[in-house]
Amino acid sequence: MVYRGKPSKDCQKCRERRIKCDLVKPACNQCIRADWECPGYRDELEGSFFHETEEVIRKVNKQKPSEPKTATTARTKRQPLSKALLSGPSEVSTSKSSEYEPLGKAPRPGLSPSVTQPIEHRATCFFLSSYVLGSHFDYLPSLYKESGMDIQLSASIHAASLASFSNEFNSGDVLRQSREQYGRALRLTNSALGSPKEATKDSTLIAVMLLGLYEILTCTNQSSSTSWMDHINGATVLLRLRGRQQLKTKLGLRMFKQVIVSIIASCIQHEVPIPAHIITLQGYAMESLGDNPAWRFLDTTMRFANLRASIKDGSLIDRDEIIDAAMKVDDDLVKWCETTPLQWRYETLFTDADPALVYEGYYHLYQDHHKAHVWNSVRMSRICLCQIIVGQILRYDSPPGSPILPDHTALIQLSANTVARMASEICASVPQFTEQPVSSSTQEAGLGSSDNVAGGYFLLWPLFIVGTLPDLPDSLHQWVIERLLFIGHSKKIPQAIHVAEMLGRKEGFENWYVLHYIY
Repeated sequence: MVYRGKPSKDCQKCRERRIKCDLVKPACNQCIRADWECPGYRDELEGSFFHETEEVIRKVNKQKPSEPKTATTARTKRQPLSKALLSGPSEVSTSKSSEYEPLGKAPRPGLSPSVTQPIEHRATCFFLSSYVLGSHFDYLPSLYKESGMDIQLSASIHAASLASFSNEFNSGDVLRQSREQYGRALRLTNSALGSPKEATKDSTLIAVMLLGLYEILTCTNQSSSTSWMDHINGATVLLRLRGRQQLKTKLGLRMFKQVIVSIIASCIQHEVPIPAHIITLQGYAMESLGDNPAWRFLDTTMRFANLRASIKDGSLIDRDEIIDAAMKVDDDLVKWCETTPLQWRYETLFTDADPALVYEGYYHLYQDHHKAHVWNSVRMSRICLCQIIVGQILRYDSPPGSPILPDHTALIQLSANTVARMASEICASVPQFTEQPVSSSTQEAGLGSSDNVAGGYFLLWPLFIVGTLPDLPDSLHQWVIERLLFIGHSKKIPQAIHVAEMLGRKEGFENWYVLHYIY
């Protein structure tokens, strides 16, 4: 079973006419305008794979260079080069289940245990078709088809693939294999980093990010977050080594942006400033890209991350200065929302159907997951900025028995309204990412199912932010928990179930959930 690249999503008629299909369901507008019966859309996996087991094995074995014979261990000792980069796999609990025991639904078509294809190749096909599409790693399928792939990249892909496969089928045996492959990928990546030429190659940076992805897929506790952070620190060093040259290719820009998103998420989580060389490289990237909404947002988010760091380290202590700085960043985010081009806007639809899926009777439709992902990032940033503003006001205006100043009362109310609206809009984005049967009337409005695992990971942090808001209505709190449980069971993401349990207990909140947002 060989991956043949991402097939066209266009309807059959548009493919035959070689025109762009707008993908509207149940019938595209091109067919409607031409007064044709739209034949509908094919399964995205159709045409992606074909059985060629022996040929695949022959090619893979031919590409495998000899490796030094070293003992394979479940946990690999960290090497000195980059303590930040070469963390060992974190402890992950494994259950002694049957090798392919499903969690909540039957295995996906084409993954029957009776197929004799090696588990590593089955896992890779599954990973490239079900996990990668729609994520920040969606460039991987085209790279995987190329011959002569660097071995550190191949090993890292296989480690992440086996980890995703173990989640899908709740297999402790596959998880153990993924740990062994992870250790092998660490050794090979360490070897590549020892060479000035190999260290700056695209394949090495991708391998490092995939090692971080492995930690995301197997994350169960804070130690996984620490290991992920080590990989991100290593990737940050590689960006500096790669310099401006990395910004001259399309893939280089995509990888740079991917790492930037991870760096920002990590800095926000740990309340540390963005590294100066990253800010400089970001400026060079924006010069070449012009007015790009995604990159403009990243620039604003860097200022937000640095504001949090300044408050944390005490370099900014004056209350009025903090409130003013937070309001300026929030104003820029409001401006971002008001000036985004039409292709970045979302449509608001109303329905009485599926209250379990659609909260308060309305939801948003975006052109793609990426744009919805960025919009939710804007909303989370605004929620945190409002919390900073209110926190600073209450810190100084609320000694026992003292009244809050009138201007500050109005600002608190404004912040509360903003937080409520942002939380509601995050909930309205959930149907964009989740997979659930919907009524025919909702389908006619354009809402389809999303069998995309990356979308589930994208929702963990936003829903956690909403679920931990103070004075949250019980109905919304329960809705968030139920959505997380649905994501956990339907998309086989055990971390979503863990987050739901944390929200249910309303205590013992952990901060490792942030790393899933950069999947």
